Amino acid sequence: YGMTEFSGFYNNGLDHAWSLKMQSLENQVDETLGQFLYKEGFRVTSSLEFNSFDNAVVTFRNESCRIRIILDRGFISLALGPLWDPDGWNKGPWYAIEYLVAFLTGEEVSDYQKHEFGKIVQQLRELEHSLRDHLNVICKFFTSGGFEYTREELEAFILEGQDSDLGITQVDSSSTS
Repeated sequence: YGMTEFSGFYNNGLDHAWSLKMQSLENQVDETLGQFLYKEGFRVTSSLEFNSFDNAVVTFRNESCRIRIILDRGFISLALGPLWDPDGWNKGPWYAIEYLVAFLTGEEVSDYQKHEFGKIVQQLRELEHSLRDHLNVICKFFTSGGFEYTREELEAFILEGQDSDLGITQVDSSSTS
């Protein structure tokens, strides 16, 4: 037996054990949302794993918008944004899906994060329903010029929603008239 064969086998064994313990966010997204996103023309543009709390981020883009999925201490959040240059998970404006849906449909903001801690696949499946229902409307909003005209309105809507959700204001008190 050559050493290379043995070490190859050994590494595969470790990789297999690792994947059973903690699948990467990208793999979990691929298993839950992958088919739907690829069908809609989305491709992965970045996938990062951070050293703290198993945090991770995966971003996608198609010809009309971007999607960012963040795993932060066991909770998944999903945001969308217009195409941006330079592209990056922390570049350009990103908006939480729950606020975009509420802003564009007039429905109430629903909180997708009321889940048991750590059930990542379940959180992704919940978000998939919302994506399936609203992705086309959101992407059209970013490409049709609607976004440019209503960006300030959208951002004010989100600030107002966050204030009422958290019971705190994020507006500088000196700027209130």
